[in-house]
Amino acid sequence: MKLLSQCALICLLSISIVSCSSDDDNNTATNQLLGDWRMDAYTYEGVSTTTNQYGTVTSDYTGEAINIDFLMTFAEDPNTVTGAGSYDIRLTTTTLGQTIVQEVPATQGFFSATGEWSRSGNTITMSNQGQDQEYLIEELSDSKLTLSSSASTSVITGGGLASTSLDLILEFSR
Repeated sequence: MKLLSQCALICLLSISIVSCSSDDDNNTATNQLLGDWRMDAYTYEGVSTTTNQYGTVTSDYTGEAINIDFLMTFAEDPNTVTGAGSYDIRLTTTTLGQTIVQEVPATQGFFSATGEWSRSGNTITMSNQGQDQEYLIEELSDSKLTLSSSASTSVITGGGLASTSLDLILEFSR
């Protein structure tokens, strides 16, 4: 009986230690996320397909941020994320065998204003301008943050269907 009581006590202590360390790990990771992050790289690639009565046209595209002077700040209570600064995009598009490369100023769209963020495990959800976007935390340390995301959309337009898919990677440091 005494041995059974000791085993039960050891099991309870083990469970409480594991439970505490999980909370501590999550708090540590959230604390690592808070503060200012300087964007080092932003790359994306995708495919856009338009189908109508005349056929289907597919375009492949890649984008790379250049001339980056952009800062993203995560704060808590409330959980806000703010993007400020600028960068340009070197956009390469290939359609029907023709490749076009252009550099365009980024409007930052989703990142340009203050929004809200939440975290569940290795997923960060940012809400901004009525839209939610999920990002997978690929790497998070005191000095480096790497996020990835994928998105796709389809829209019916004037007798046709336009579909786009996109994969992106954001790299930050401090």
